[in-house]
Amino acid sequence: TYTLTSHPGFIVNPEDYPSLSLKMVTNSLSEILHEFDVAYSANVTSASVEACLAGLPVVVMLDEKDLNFSPLLGESGVLFVSEPNELAEALHRVGHYSELDRDHDEFFFLDPEFSRWKQLLLGKPIC
Repeated sequence: TYTLTSHPGFIVNPEDYPSLSLKMVTNSLSEILHEFDVAYSANVTSASVEACLAGLPVVVMLDEKDLNFSPLLGESGVLFVSEPNELAEALHRVGHYSELDRDHDEFFFLDPEFSRWKQLLLGKPIC
């Protein structure tokens, strides 16, 4: 069984894919990620970061004709696939990963003083 949460701009109808056992969910990712062993995501989505920060191994689907815009490019424990056989291999490999512990600071610059924004708005270089 595959659990799918659709993008609001592209709702997937499970009846269009009768050969797959799809379970559709509409809950937020923060509510459901703990129920899964692996996340399979599209190339350009922040959902992959959410899954990664939740400690899940992530497999990202790539279109071999497009650039890789994944925010997880270069992160350990993230696998990128573009063909069915690569997906099968990746799903086999993620079973060997232990839960990943991610630091939110790896992805987000959290500054309560907004120092970079202030520099930008004042026309100063940001270093």
